[in-house]
Amino acid sequence: MKEIIVFNLENDLDLVLAHRRSMHLGELCGLGLVAQTSFATAVSEVARFMIEQRTNSILSLALTKSKENQAVICASINSPSLSRLNISNENFRYARKLVSHFDISGTSVSISCELPKTAVLSPALINKCKQEFNASQAISPYEEVRRKNTELQQLADSLVESENQYQELTNSLPLMMFTLAADHQMLYANQSFLDFIGKSLPALKGTNWFYWIQDYHLDVDINYLKVKLEKKAFFQLEVKLSSAAGGVWHLLSLTPQLDSAGNLMQWFGFIVNIHAQKVVDQALKDNQELRHVKEIMESRQKQLDDTIHELNRSNHELARYAYVASHDLQEPVRKIKILADIIIDKYDTHIPVDAQNLLERLKNSAERMQSLVKDLLTYARLNSGPVLLNEKVELSKIVQLATANLEYLIQEKGATITATDSYTITGNALQLLLLFQNLLANAIKFTSDGVKPVVVVLADVLTSQQAKQLKLADNRQWLCIQVIDNGIGFEPQYTEMIFEVFQRLHLQSEFNGTGIGLSICRKIVELHGGSITAKSSPGSGSNFTLYLPTK
Repeated sequence: MKEIIVFNLENDLDLVLAHRRSMHLGELCGLGLVAQTSFATAVSEVARFMIEQRTNSILSLALTKSKENQAVICASINSPSLSRLNISNENFRYARKLVSHFDISGTSVSISCELPKTAVLSPALINKCKQEFNASQAISPYEEVRRKNTELQQLADSLVESENQYQELTNSLPLMMFTLAADHQMLYANQSFLDFIGKSLPALKGTNWFYWIQDYHLDVDINYLKVKLEKKAFFQLEVKLSSAAGGVWHLLSLTPQLDSAGNLMQWFGFIVNIHAQKVVDQALKDNQELRHVKEIMESRQKQLDDTIHELNRSNHELARYAYVASHDLQEPVRKIKILADIIIDKYDTHIPVDAQNLLERLKNSAERMQSLVKDLLTYARLNSGPVLLNEKVELSKIVQLATANLEYLIQEKGATITATDSYTITGNALQLLLLFQNLLANAIKFTSDGVKPVVVVLADVLTSQQAKQLKLADNRQWLCIQVIDNGIGFEPQYTEMIFEVFQRLHLQSEFNGTGIGLSICRKIVELHGGSITAKSSPGSGSNFTLYLPTK
């Protein structure tokens, strides 16, 4: 048996890795899509059960040969707890139906699938598979984070083993470093700190940090400092410390160390002499040219902070997408499979009239999943990278194009769409088309039976004072655009919820949809620097108001 890759099965995100890696290995070995899916699904079913039972299992993917000398792809899930589990569970029974070989022996579950008869288990194929998994990028944001965490843990272990070297390093640094217990007792201080206060480390240990602050600090409010510490969050503070030369400006930084439950373990503190920087800052106030340079640097720092914030938010959303893909998006597929099995088992070679309902449900589930995947990918692509937002687009033309794209829906509902005003919007034409297409489709769809939808699009230019009140960028001119309909409306308390991903106010049987459309609208408006809100009440229609740049 030639092992290709091994990894632990600990949580639901590992389940995603198990499925994708099984699919990928099958693809590399020449399995057809159906065989790939069957093998990966069987592996996922067993892995899901082992994760749910918290068995600390290990999954191994390998290539080997069967007793008939046929090349096969094999997945082994090993756990010392297997003997105490119910091996007749539903997951194992379902997995057994999907593959040609399913065996439970001792502490291992073996799942095998024969490769095409033309497949040759050559060293070249094995090396290719190993290199593919070793050299390829992470297949999910979670796997990359997990790899990073492993590296960080290894680094942390190395630091623990090298505590003496760490102390030597901190003693050589030209800044004061210290460690506080959760109750603010001094635990450790480097040589620079000890030299500043003129005490030894044994004499300092166990003393309260606030006593030291009161002795050496000149101008900080102790109560304010205690409030900052109670928040258990990183903070920095400029302070003046006394010394032989008088008051000297320092930068105090405190970083909390929390355990997995969020309880405070200790604080890591740094005190850096910034007196020279304070002198430079004072000089900058008297020098126009240097002050301008400082403003540019602060602006670039803000841009960097915004970029980091956006990256963190995007990574968080990608993690949510991975979770959804491993759970909610699997449910329609599983439903299709179950219904298909019912039809095959019950009706064999012919399908009578009473099977039509099952087929219809099968079709509806497939269509719903297609819509869900489509909208989800559309939303994800909005986060995929920067786009040009400097195109000049006429509002009336955008509404015209969106109306043309919704021609069949408009004819079916007998809808009327009018745009009484037209202004130039500055942004991305494709995203703006998607924005208005979703808003108009939403207005047409959510109407009562027998009521013909009437949608009106109004626009006007905001004054600078209005833009300021709405906290819009004051270096641009803004449009206020309203999309007003005569639909069923909604309760005011749901105004924010309707813009969240996968949030729906109605059952699928009442109104089709995936709960992503308005999330896409908000994302597009925010990418253009604007904002969107809604006002409504049940039975009184809705008014969606959005602010977009015109210059």
